[in-house]
This record gives sequence, C-alpha cells and structure tokens, in this order.
Amino acid sequence: MLVGPPGVGKSMIATGIGRNACEAGYKVLFVNAKELVDQLYEDMQKGYLKETLKQISKIPLLIIDELSYLKMDKERESLFFQIIRQRYEKSSLIITTNLPMGRWDELFTGKLAAAAILDRLVHHCHVISITGDSYRVKGPKTEY
Repeated sequence: MLVGPPGVGKSMIATGIGRNACEAGYKVLFVNAKELVDQLYEDMQKGYLKETLKQISKIPLLIIDELSYLKMDKERESLFFQIIRQRYEKSSLIITTNLPMGRWDELFTGKLAAAAILDRLVHHCHVISITGDSYRVKGPKTEY
C-alpha cells in the first residue's frame, strides 16, 4: 500500500512495479479505484459479476490507483470487499491512496466496513508512507 499526499509519486511507483512485473512475464491490471468499483457495479447489474471477478482473479498483480476520491455505498463497498477477499493470501495487490488508514471510514459506510477491509489488507502488507511536497508543483518559484 502506497500512502501519501497528491503528487509524491505513489502512482509512478505502482506503475514501475507493474511494468517490472510485465517484463517478468506476469499479467498486470492497473485500474483507477472508482472505475473498478463502477465497472463491478455495472457488471453486477447486467449479471456478469461472476465472470468479471473470475477474470480479475486470474491476474497475478492488481494495482488499484487513487483509492480516496470516492465514497462508496453499501453495494459498491461489498463489491470492493469481494475483490480484497478474493485476493487475500492468493494474489498480489497494490493500492495507492491519499487517505491515511485511520480515515478509511470516510471511503466506506463506516468504521466496521473499513476495519473489515483493512484487516485483510494489512495482514501481509507493506505500507509505504510517502511524505513531502508534490512533484508537480516543485521547481523554481517565480514571483509576479
């Protein structure tokens, strides 16, 4: 899990790991968190959820980017939990987020849901906390 403020390189690090995995012959799925949850929800409504989850389970490395810019309802939260549960102790997962784990109840419907998800995530997890200023705004400052 890569945690830190915007612009410190979380997505770049995750991309680099994913690229190295691809070069080593592994399949990788890099997906925005909101897009993943919305796609799962849409597939559930269309009756394709089982197939989608099966396809995702076959991918050795799943990278979920930007888990912080959404507020999940019960259905989406359940779908996200299914992904986490499915990969737990079976497949690799990288998550990037701006939100410290102590505030994950803001993403989900409450503290209980956040705790259930975090319990599985952090069990075998390396949490890399990145601090500093955004690389996007670094550089010489110009006064006007």
